[in-house]
Amino acid sequence: MHFLYQLPTVLAVLATVEAVPWKNTPRTAVRSNAIATRNVPSKKSASVKHEKKTGTIGATLKHHISHGYNKHGKQMSTVLAGTLEGEVFNVPNDNDAYYTVPVTVGGQVLYLTPDTGSADLWVFTSALPTNDTVGHNLYNPQFSNTSSLVNGSTFDIEYGSGFASGIVYTDTVGCGGIFSEFQTVEVATEISDNFVTSESDGIMGLAFPTGSQVEPKAGEVATFMSAVIKDLELAVLTADLRRNASGTYDFGFIDSNKYLGDITYQNVTTNNSYWQVALQGYIINGVQYEREIQVIMDTGTTLSYLPSGVLDNYFSQVEGAQDYYDANGIYAYNCSTTLPQLTFNYGTYSAYIDPSYITYAEIEDGICFSGFQPLDAGIGPNEDIYILGDTFLVTQFVVFEVFPGPQLGLARKTLDDLDIAAAATGTSSSSEGSSSASTTGEQSATSSSACSPSAEARRRRRALIS
Repeated sequence: MHFLYQLPTVLAVLATVEAVPWKNTPRTAVRSNAIATRNVPSKKSASVKHEKKTGTIGATLKHHISHGYNKHGKQMSTVLAGTLEGEVFNVPNDNDAYYTVPVTVGGQVLYLTPDTGSADLWVFTSALPTNDTVGHNLYNPQFSNTSSLVNGSTFDIEYGSGFASGIVYTDTVGCGGIFSEFQTVEVATEISDNFVTSESDGIMGLAFPTGSQVEPKAGEVATFMSAVIKDLELAVLTADLRRNASGTYDFGFIDSNKYLGDITYQNVTTNNSYWQVALQGYIINGVQYEREIQVIMDTGTTLSYLPSGVLDNYFSQVEGAQDYYDANGIYAYNCSTTLPQLTFNYGTYSAYIDPSYITYAEIEDGICFSGFQPLDAGIGPNEDIYILGDTFLVTQFVVFEVFPGPQLGLARKTLDDLDIAAAATGTSSSSEGSSSASTTGEQSATSSSACSPSAEARRRRRALIS
């Protein structure tokens, strides 16, 4: 993880689309002069002290603007019959650059970054050089009665501007009161400097297991989520990230107090091993643009990265933003500027982004940096997949349904000081390629199910079991 103190550093780092195990994933050429490849393994790291830092990026933000893409896998094929539910609070760090949760590994507590954009659980360990471990909590297999070395297995994860590699153990891993025995734990013996200088104790991959970078693979290498699925009441993980505040990850249940209205689900495309779904278009200040956009929902990436055409349309309505982009390669603007409203079409649901949530942080005096940045080419083998990271996810209640899906659900929620449920705006027609009239309200949310999500998920599971 990089520590960003000056705007040039911010430009250089933000200009790269970051951390993801590369194998079979072509490097992404980020748009124009500012963004070269990917960024520090944004895998939002963990703060040992868990202190919220304040101030502007230009002076105090110490972090990567990061990002993890990985190859993920398929849904579980077993019939579920568990009863467990668990909740863990996440803590934002460094201007919401990353979120961390306490995880026990062999009875030892580490603060890891939950990452739905990768599939490997790897940790800082006593096997690393001493200088690389300062300020980190460490896992020592020798201090665990349940650890076991997996002979001959190694891992090697190469990120856009960093890496982690080492050997493989199994051990008991716990998070939110849910425990997985014989869980694959990747023990780092070598890491890049950006991880050393971060406050992360490692990454907890929550994507599909086919994305694991463990070799050789003797069968499926289970992620924490895939390992505990059989024990959970529902085969779901929910994410309720918050801006400048603690949120939650819930395992095995959907808390109806955390969202408004209904949850709208869409099927996940697992061909590229991501939590990949389709957006059907977007709305800017009431104008509907028809365009399908393939995106991954990635809790391990700070920013959101979209096709350049989408953000060109948006920032063409923001005074000075295009000039700043032309000069620096990122979208930024005067902090006093009134920003347009932005909504993404997700099935029948309108995922509204309040204008105050477009800005990520102040990068220099009076200049604000957008949490949504462009890519000329996406990720994946066809370079056509984009990323909705934490800057988007903090505005939504998100359900990652592994079984009987996989499906991904989105719903409205009350945002800190904003009551998103209260706003509603009609749309007129427009399009990047073809236009059509629309009366979709930016705040209207309809579900693909008439049941509440919890009841619907239970109904679907009972139907499969019976």
